[in-house]
Amino acid sequence: MRFYSLLYIQPRVAGLGKPYSFCRCFNTQASFQPIHIETAWHELQQNVSRVEHSRSKLNINSDAPLFPILLPPPNITGKLHIGHALTITIQDALARYYSMNGYKVSFRPGTDHAGIATQSAVEKYLNKKGIKKSNLTESEFMLQVRDWEQQYQCRIRKQLEAFGALFDWKNEFYTLDQKRTSSVSKAFIELFDSGYIYRANRFVNWCPKLASAISEMEVESQLISDPVTKLINGVAVDFGYMYQIAYPLVDSCNKSIIVSTTRPETVFGDRAIAVNPHDPRYQQFIGKFVRHPLRPDLVLPIVEDDAVDPNFYTGALKITPSHSSVDYDIAKRHNIPMATILDPKGRLVNCSNELDGMDRLCARPKVVQMLRDTKALVKEIPHSYVLSVCSRTGDVIEPIMVPQWYLSVDSLRERVLNLTKEQDLKFFPSSTKDDWYRWLENMQDWCLSRQIQWGHRIPVWKYETSDGEKWVAAESQEEAVRKSNGASVEQDSDVLDTWFSSSLLPLSSFGWPCEKNVSALPFIESGKDIIFFWIARMALMCSYFTNVLPFREVILHPLIRDSEGRKMSKSLGNVIDPMDIIYGVSFEKLEEKLLEGSFSKSEMGKSLAHLKKSFPNGIRAQGLDALRFGLCLSLHHNQRILLDMESFSNSYKFLSKIWNLMRYFSQYDSSLINNDAPIEVSERFQIIKDAFDYRLHLTVKSCRENFENRSLFKVSETLEKFLLTDLSVEYVDVTRLILKHPEGRDLVLQHFRDIMNVFLRLAHPVIPCLTDVLWEHLNYVPKGPLHNIDYPFVDEGKLTSEEVAHANDVVKETMKIIYYLRSLKINRQLSKAPELPVYIITRKGSLDKFCEMIALLTGYQIKMQLNNDLGNSTTTFVQFMVSTDTMLMLPDKMMHRNLPKLERKIMELQKKVEKLDLVAKSAGYTKAPLSVKARNKQHREELLAMIQSLSQETYC
Repeated sequence: MRFYSLLYIQPRVAGLGKPYSFCRCFNTQASFQPIHIETAWHELQQNVSRVEHSRSKLNINSDAPLFPILLPPPNITGKLHIGHALTITIQDALARYYSMNGYKVSFRPGTDHAGIATQSAVEKYLNKKGIKKSNLTESEFMLQVRDWEQQYQCRIRKQLEAFGALFDWKNEFYTLDQKRTSSVSKAFIELFDSGYIYRANRFVNWCPKLASAISEMEVESQLISDPVTKLINGVAVDFGYMYQIAYPLVDSCNKSIIVSTTRPETVFGDRAIAVNPHDPRYQQFIGKFVRHPLRPDLVLPIVEDDAVDPNFYTGALKITPSHSSVDYDIAKRHNIPMATILDPKGRLVNCSNELDGMDRLCARPKVVQMLRDTKALVKEIPHSYVLSVCSRTGDVIEPIMVPQWYLSVDSLRERVLNLTKEQDLKFFPSSTKDDWYRWLENMQDWCLSRQIQWGHRIPVWKYETSDGEKWVAAESQEEAVRKSNGASVEQDSDVLDTWFSSSLLPLSSFGWPCEKNVSALPFIESGKDIIFFWIARMALMCSYFTNVLPFREVILHPLIRDSEGRKMSKSLGNVIDPMDIIYGVSFEKLEEKLLEGSFSKSEMGKSLAHLKKSFPNGIRAQGLDALRFGLCLSLHHNQRILLDMESFSNSYKFLSKIWNLMRYFSQYDSSLINNDAPIEVSERFQIIKDAFDYRLHLTVKSCRENFENRSLFKVSETLEKFLLTDLSVEYVDVTRLILKHPEGRDLVLQHFRDIMNVFLRLAHPVIPCLTDVLWEHLNYVPKGPLHNIDYPFVDEGKLTSEEVAHANDVVKETMKIIYYLRSLKINRQLSKAPELPVYIITRKGSLDKFCEMIALLTGYQIKMQLNNDLGNSTTTFVQFMVSTDTMLMLPDKMMHRNLPKLERKIMELQKKVEKLDLVAKSAGYTKAPLSVKARNKQHREELLAMIQSLSQETYC
């Protein structure tokens, strides 16, 4: 069913704020159905896009200040996940807010070629099809990658379109497109020619499966707390042991030095034994020699070095210079030679005829057996340690020394540190600023090169001279030949780290280097996990070329975890597809998606169990607005967000409340009023109007302040409070009777329409679908979309007016009295005694205008006095304090006082409070969803209020 069939369309009213008949807009029988609303919204968006494209050709609004926004580009490795949804929600909310404040927003979407990640994904895909990369030529493999690239770019674009953000599609970018490739080459060449990029032979994190260096972000640290067997590249490998190996002393028949290692397969690279010079156990052996346990012809020196920890196991360290940066440094200090034992694929070399060419992990059990056979293996001790693996391939990381290209960061880092202070770079949350300074101050030179096929090929060319090998940076072979004075040149086969092209995006996605005057971004928004891998490197690179920071603010959101606090991971099967929250999905479909993954049997079992526990009935369709609003409300967390599906369900209910509120007022039919005719507003309605206008403008003020402070949680919380408390409860109650009178009905409907005019604009940045569609069909002028209409401004006059503030106090006090009497009626079983009035004793004289309303809404006869002098009344009264200004006096005859029953009731309520307190003190309560905590807190307050009400009876 189409959304339009749910609405009765009426010709648009000319002029903003004219009275309107809600019943002609809403079918009061229609329930809230987000899918129909969002279908209509996407159609509206398409129409708007065509109109705005025409406007852009006419250069309309060309004087508006530019507000550029950069989407952190998702990798072309799969579908968008819930973290992407959070980033888009935050950025799009700010984009809409600033668009509504007169800025010309250019929110540029794009994708990242993601070198290692994409190449690994393609290799896994080919393996599933039974195709090995090693059986393909380089060009054949690149064709497979290009097919993947095209498929996933298309898939991600469709997902981005489904989010309906204010993307500037005509300026879409891709980190490997022609424009970005050109900017990458120019940046590299300039940095190379200026001496910032150099080549050096250093230790790197090496993935043998990829045969490439990888970044720190691609290193996953796994705690091995107990002995365990893991599948690495299809091979079962034992981890969690410390192997103690005896190295016999030369010229001694029965003495040896015992060393400890978790990597026995590296013994063939051992070239010395090091001990601490202050360790009395080994002082007599310093300067002597030991024999290699598997190569008796190889003699190793015993050296002293302060870097050795004497308290770690035996206190003797085997020195393998080619496999450890610590060992390398010790070897360098003592002129110990280095022996290469691993090739780029992680296979043993220069070891023995039996082991050469074997993968080092496959060789481990064979080496251990060889050590047993020679009686060199002393012990195998269970040992806890951290294992570094490649997050892309699952292979164990090897520290290997290999020539790489590096970016020298010393002077670049100092520039960023100075600009951070000079330009007052702001951080949200502000606590991140200290981390920013600390990380920059300790930043190491950046390894730029990767030994893979997919990516930006490094524009450097090698040539030979009489002084040896030289390098030149150039965009083409012709330019390289010219720069090398006609020498024969050969381009390096390495590609650049993916982050190099990403670090230039604040410039390259806005036209640099062709466009020299690129404005700084107002903000950059991302997850906390890539502040140093991406955000700091953007500052490092872009400030070099422009001498200003590429952004004025850094906004960081917490990382999303599952309900158990675990990282979202395909291997755990806990990744949530945001489309499943929007459109819904059955349990069977979720299970089917999970079974498509590559898991071990144990991982699959755990993942299925988690799925059944978390989503036994699948996921109900909540809609895009509910997804966005739920994500915004989750931002009260600073460190991490535990994904709570109930937050989306509650957001759905909030949106449904907006819809139902409209339906409620639509049932009061009214014809249009002549706006030019004088309207006599009753004094009572004027008080109501002033009160809710006051609250509305407090809401406007709060929303504006919190948007400026980048707190979308507080924006959403403010909107939620105003609608759920002020409008849906109090406004409905105080206008209920007025709506039944012909002379008051049109006034209320007009006022409600004016309130919604403001509310829809306030809420639009975070819930764009429903607000746009309601604006369109409520015939507001100017015509939408809302992101082109002014965001509400605060009417300071309403907030500073004593009369308006007093009106708000009066309405608040009126509602307190009504709710108090209703509560007493239920909890104290008040009876009706028509001949006996309930007295309201108050300091607020204006309350007398609401006596009739209080009486009709509670069913009691109401009288009001400014003091508690009831004259010669012989009636006994019971007093109840509603507030510091107001007291209720109820005739004793109305009270059904059954003291034992009341006492039992109080005890029951107290037990409920105690139970809630015990829950709040429990160990796991800190991990409970925010909605659960809020609900428990509210319930506790209600229980305490009931206890107070039942306990405070006194007699006059």
